[in-house]
Amino acid sequence: MNIFSKIYKFLYDLNKVESELHWIRKGWYIILLIFSSMYVLKNFDTFVTQCFICKFDGNSLIFVLWLLLLIMPLINSIEGYGFKFNKEQAKQDEITHKIKILKEDIIKQNNHPDLAELENQLKDIQKEYTNE
Repeated sequence: MNIFSKIYKFLYDLNKVESELHWIRKGWYIILLIFSSMYVLKNFDTFVTQCFICKFDGNSLIFVLWLLLLIMPLINSIEGYGFKFNKEQAKQDEITHKIKILKEDIIKQNNHPDLAELENQLKDIQKEYTNE
């Protein structure tokens, strides 16, 4: 029963979950980039001499995936075929979520914090996202 309560507390804390997912995404990206780079460098002569249109096989697919992995950090937003991703919008949504949590915490408290404390907390949230 103790392990279930720990799992529940971990999943209930959205900040912890988001933080862990962020590191998992970064780690997965790095692992994919390393292994695909090793494969591409090992078989580079095959990729250079290959005609992509004539013979599109697994090697071609891995090479295209590798190129996409190299280009992905440079792209700020992607749209196409009903799929839309914008890094800036994701950051804005996260800031909005943190402000909402701060607002809920203030409402839950019986004593209202002073305005200076609220402004300091808001500035901390803004600093956190302007430094990234």
